[in-house]
Parts: sequence; C-alpha cells; structure tokens
Amino acid sequence: MFGLPEKKPEQALKILSESGFTHLSLPRNNNLIKLALDYGFKVYVFCKTFGLENKFRRAEYLAEDIYGRKYIWFGSGCPNNLELRQKNLEWIEDTATQVDISGISLDGIRFSSPGSGIEAFFTCFCETCRRKAEDLGYDFEKMRGDLQRLYESFEKPKFLKYVSSAVEDPLMLLDFLTDFRGVVEWLSFRADCIAEHVRDARNLLKSIDPELELGAYIFTPSLSSLVGQDYRMLSLYLDVLQPMIYRLGKGVACYNHELAVLAEDLSRLTSLPLSNTLSLVYKLAGVSEFNPPLDLNKLKESGLPLEIVSKEALRAQQIALGKRVEPIIMLRDPQVEDATRKVLSAGCSGVNFFIYKEGFEDKIRKIGEVVRES
Repeated sequence: MFGLPEKKPEQALKILSESGFTHLSLPRNNNLIKLALDYGFKVYVFCKTFGLENKFRRAEYLAEDIYGRKYIWFGSGCPNNLELRQKNLEWIEDTATQVDISGISLDGIRFSSPGSGIEAFFTCFCETCRRKAEDLGYDFEKMRGDLQRLYESFEKPKFLKYVSSAVEDPLMLLDFLTDFRGVVEWLSFRADCIAEHVRDARNLLKSIDPELELGAYIFTPSLSSLVGQDYRMLSLYLDVLQPMIYRLGKGVACYNHELAVLAEDLSRLTSLPLSNTLSLVYKLAGVSEFNPPLDLNKLKESGLPLEIVSKEALRAQQIALGKRVEPIIMLRDPQVEDATRKVLSAGCSGVNFFIYKEGFEDKIRKIGEVVRES
C-alpha cells in the first residue's frame, strides 16, 4: 500500500494488517515508520528523485526544450544536473543510515512525459545535457535538430496521416525511424542517463547495507521508453520494478491522462479534430484493439478499458529480466478488485495500491479477499 491517511493512521494499519497487506510505501516520517514497523510491516521510503526543493527552484536547474525555454515537470528539474543527482544520493545515504527500513523507492526517476505538455516533454537540451551527450557518444545537435523538425512537422496535417500509416506499415515505419534518427537517439540518450543514476543509487545503497532493496515507480511499459525508463536496463540495478499501471487518473503517469494530453497537444498543433489525434495516439500506444473511448471527457473521467491492465502487467513481466515486478494500481478505481486479479494473473509477485485515503476501508478488505483467493 502506498501512503496512509493523515487521521487515525494506527487504525489504518490495523485494517491493512487484518486484510493481509505486508508492505508499505511511506514518506520519510520517523513516527509513521515506527508505527508501521510495530505492526509488522516492511517499509519502503519513497523520494522524488530530481525534485526542486528550496534553493533548487531556479532556472539553472530546470529542463530546457528545443528552443531554449525552461520547464518544471512533476516538480522536478534536469535529470542530468549534477547537484540534483548529488542531492538525491545524499538523501538516500542519510535515509538508509538513519531510518529502519527495508528499502527505498525512487519516484520521478525519469525525464518529462507527454502529460506535462509536449513542449516540456521535448527536453532536455541544456548545457549539462550537451556535455553528457558528448560523454556518452551521442550527436547532441542531431537529436535537437530532428526533434525540432518533428515538432514543427506537427503543424502539417498531412504529416500525422503519414505517422498514422507508418504505425501500420513496417516499411513506412522504417522510413520514419530512419528519417528521424535523431529522435530515436534522443530516447536512447534519455534511457542511458536514467540508468546511470539508478546504478549510482543502487551501488550507494548496497554499500550501506546489501540487504536494503532499491525499487522504482516507473511508467507503464507502453509509455516507459518515452521518459527514459528502459525496463531491461533498469532491471540490472533494481531489486523490484514498480510499474504505475494507472488506467485512470488525473495526473502525470496516469495512462489515460498521458494519452489525453498528447492528443490535445497534437490537435492544437495540427488543427485536426481531437477525435483524429486521439485515434492516432491510441494506435501509437497499441491500445486500439481494446476500443478505448473516442470522447476525451470520457477518457479523462472513466479511463482506459480494464483489459489494458493485463496487457501492461504481462509486458512488464516479459521485459523485466526475471526481477520482481509489483505494479501499483489506483485504489479509487471502481474496478480495483478486477484490476488486482489481472495483475496477479499476469504472474506479478505482488500488487501495490495508490493511495490509502479515508473511506477506502471496504475496498481494502475486499482486495485482501481477492489476494487470498488468488
């Protein structure tokens, strides 16, 4: 379970324990952690990896787009900024040595996503990223140039028709990927950078205590490559992968939100009807077969079809190189019990839930019954 209600946390712990829950993801709050430990829970503390707290909320720490504009995404800055990375490593060291926990879960361990807006998504091209690209052997100007060309192509309605055809025609897809080779490199560059920091976090944590586990809340497989999260690479360093398979929700990382914002942005840039861009986005995400809603409001409110949970959980299992996969799904989902069954049927080693709030006690008890029956 992710989090506890602010009021009566002890009562919540009692309900969770009686329902068969064993692990908790909590903020670094010593009193709350001690209380959870007293109830026999394994506690994992989560952190916002590249967060812009206090002195770091300045322009030099922000992500930069293809035109030199700066952006804050998910309250975070450039993932390659050395000070932001060092701040996170110092937090990990301090937490691992001062708090009695089973492990640490990295949150926001990525680059910006489409859900933060397409302009913020097309980052980061700051001077730090230029140097990092050169160090890793990437052509920085090729990446930026092709990404700018892609962005400006969105203003041509015919271009989206070309992209739509490329999704269905292997030869046209090869032509597209060859033409925009720098975009492919950009995605690969992002993945290398994120894997590098996860490696450093893992090595630091294991040097403190080899028994401490490192996990990460990562995007659902269909979206993960967009934000620099390569499951195979991350599996080399993580003890447990925690895919956020949020079929419905109202913020970044929620599958429906990410697709909705991308469709809205493409409609704005191309002046095409929203139904057209939404259909294209579904094709790109590989979810058209599940007949997702073509009404944007319905997508935002009701989310994506439940079958998508199965598909994403299975895909995560297939590409995690044998590491534990414990997806996190929305506790407020009206179909959370069925979603839980689908995650467990996919062979995942566990399932997590976001987020425990007052009033969810009946849901929690029913989920406990589902897990016991599985």
